[in-house]
Amino acid sequence: MAVNAVKIVGLGASLPKHQVSNKGISEYLDTNDEWITTRTGIKNRFHATEGEYTSYLAFKAGKAALSSMNIENSIEIDTLIVATSTPDRLCPATAPKVATMLGLGKIRAFDINAVCTGFVYGLELAESFIRSGKSKRLMLIGADVFTTILDKNDRTTYPLFGDGAGAVILEQGDEENILSTYTGSDGEYENLITILNGGSESKLSVSKDTFSKSSYFKM
Repeated sequence: MAVNAVKIVGLGASLPKHQVSNKGISEYLDTNDEWITTRTGIKNRFHATEGEYTSYLAFKAGKAALSSMNIENSIEIDTLIVATSTPDRLCPATAPKVATMLGLGKIRAFDINAVCTGFVYGLELAESFIRSGKSKRLMLIGADVFTTILDKNDRTTYPLFGDGAGAVILEQGDEENILSTYTGSDGEYENLITILNGGSESKLSVSKDTFSKSSYFKM
């Protein structure tokens, strides 16, 4: 039986401890605060340090979302979706690990990867789960430690990205919070934003030369 309304009942976020300013970036890249600020508006970004994996940031964001609901461990949550381009490992998925860390039990938990649009796709998917009655209460987390796939010497990407996580909890209800969603894609431009190395098309190489050229995020 379809459910007519989906409401957001919890919000949470998490950032690493280490903050990096534009001045800090310019100490080892040919750039400066004015160049970055005028083009992007970015002044600071957060970079994960040892132990601050995607799962850790996702856990902290999810815990904050649970706290915002004032409930204990939320055994009522039946689904966890983690949207990430930087999972802890290529396999298994990071979501089951986060579910265990949050004490959610053996619930439905899986990752999705749509890079910058991951959270948007996750929200549309979460909405469908709840509207269909498949899920009664769902947690969606967008989390990335993007600095793990950035070339520190690439001034076109390194100043733009940081690490962090955000979480929402959605459930069935009478109050409508999601008015509409629209998503689309165009695979013709796959080479504009990509990591060439490491997939089935171009297997990961341990060669230092290959790694330096093809295993980092490029735009």
